Amino acid sequence: MPRVARVAVNNAFYHVFHKGNDNQAVFLEESDFEKFLAKLNDLKEIRGFDHSIYCYSILPSQFHLLIYVRKTPLAKIITSLLTSYSMYWNKKYKKKGSVFQGRFRSKVVDPKEYFLRSSRYIHAQPSYFGLSTDPSLYPYSSLGEIMGISHLKLIDKKQALKYIGDSPWALEEYKKSVVETIDQIPKLKNKFTFAHQIEVKDKNIEIESIKQKEKMKVKTKVQGFLKRYFK
Repeated sequence: MPRVARVAVNNAFYHVFHKGNDNQAVFLEESDFEKFLAKLNDLKEIRGFDHSIYCYSILPSQFHLLIYVRKTPLAKIITSLLTSYSMYWNKKYKKKGSVFQGRFRSKVVDPKEYFLRSSRYIHAQPSYFGLSTDPSLYPYSSLGEIMGISHLKLIDKKQALKYIGDSPWALEEYKKSVVETIDQIPKLKNKFTFAHQIEVKDKNIEIESIKQKEKMKVKTKVQGFLKRYFK
């Protein structure tokens, strides 16, 4: 079966998820996590891509990103990240072949409706899998950045705090909601499925694949008209 074309949207908010090939762990040591985060940072600092990251969580066998895409296409951003990390991983562990499983999964979402719910879900993952008793102390998620206890600066904290609130009270309430989400993760998985590529309420959002379909409709109509005209 041919692959379904990925929906490409500029100036849009995405939830991205990917996992290791055959669910294998692709972050085996602290240095692997750190290397992945460094490469995530390099996308902007060295490659000059114009996206913003609002939230992330890196687990041994998978990762989640909430990312705002501007002119640089999402596929270019994520493919660059995966290719770079895969080259590092295969060289380090003397392996060959795919490190990650197939294509990464993504969907366009409305940040106003989606950010708080999904970020709580993403930030609760490390504690749900027993990697940290306090989700804000897990070093490979953005919750530490949001709470101001991490030295990393990978996210667009100003934008994230627009949804969370920037007062000490708001931050503590947000952390509390993350902790409350830990036990709810099994029930929430279906809500954050990637079965649908688009999950937005803004009907005016510019979706390139839809525009291409409209162009093809117009082209077909014109070609049909010319055939009839030159009979």
